[in-house]
Amino acid sequence: MENENLFKEIQAYPELNSPLNFFPIINHDLEKYNSKYRNAEKSKIFSSVDLLNSKLRSEMINEFIQNHDQHDYLSAREAYLLSLVEVDNFDLNSYKINDAINCQNIFLKKLHQKLYDLFQKFRSKIVDDKEIKDSSFKEKSKEIEMGCNFISNCKTVLSVKPIHKYFELNLKSAFGKKLSLKEITEGYDPFCRSLSHLPLAQITLDKIIEILNQSFSRTK
Repeated sequence: MENENLFKEIQAYPELNSPLNFFPIINHDLEKYNSKYRNAEKSKIFSSVDLLNSKLRSEMINEFIQNHDQHDYLSAREAYLLSLVEVDNFDLNSYKINDAINCQNIFLKKLHQKLYDLFQKFRSKIVDDKEIKDSSFKEKSKEIEMGCNFISNCKTVLSVKPIHKYFELNLKSAFGKKLSLKEITEGYDPFCRSLSHLPLAQITLDKIIEILNQSFSRTK
């Protein structure tokens, strides 16, 4: 029965059950979030808690960041997704990127702790019950251990200093435009550096790189 409960615990969230597939799993949920918001905007459907409002989303994200120790794993997961929705937008600023980086750091920390706790439970069960012959149980224990190490490495590799100077960009109006030196040095360059530490913001990063390439080609 205890074994069944352990498997139920890791099946509560797909990234716990398959931690090495963390980014594809979260990206799948992010696509559903973005699709939901776009469809709601088109049909003019608004909920009582209007998460279609970017300002409200930002306020919720900031509240989470400031009080993240008081929030559980699910809240961290939701805040991370919302912060990525904000970054996947033509209207971009340094606050949105910093918020997404902060939410990613917090979520990875909570995910690592959750995986570590699960691994300890599995390992304790294997040590205490030497009669366990279920190979899937031991394989899952090893997978969780590998996932724990993977997320730990992600925390280190994806860590980056925040953008200190506020800047905002409208990516939609920038395509095909010759950029000023200020736009490049205070906006596009620092934005690129930080977005490269957000694997799930690749679409936005690609847009910025395309805008830079178009701008540079106009100077030749």
